[in-house]
Amino acid sequence: MPSGYYVTALDGTRMAWLVGPFETNAEAIKMVGAVKRLTTDYEPRAAFWAFGTSQFYLPGEGGHRLPIGTLHPHLVHAGRLMREREEKGLPRLDMGAWRLKI
Repeated sequence: MPSGYYVTALDGTRMAWLVGPFETNAEAIKMVGAVKRLTTDYEPRAAFWAFGTSQFYLPGEGGHRLPIGTLHPHLVHAGRLMREREEKGLPRLDMGAWRLKI
């Protein structure tokens, strides 16, 4: 049964699967602080949400792909942009200034 770990946020009864999937819970745990900071920059109310990790299982065997976390594409794009700027000798971007659409 395919499974993966995600950084998640809880707001009352609502849950968001923000970043993942990761192969291990330890990998997801390492991302919780950074994901919380980025999410709070976008949505100030996120300061009151509970952040952590969750495991997601897909029923059955093979043929199914785990979903990508909501913020994952934004983080990949931001990382690529920062590497390009460094290669060109431009100053680093302040990730706190990013506004992400969740």
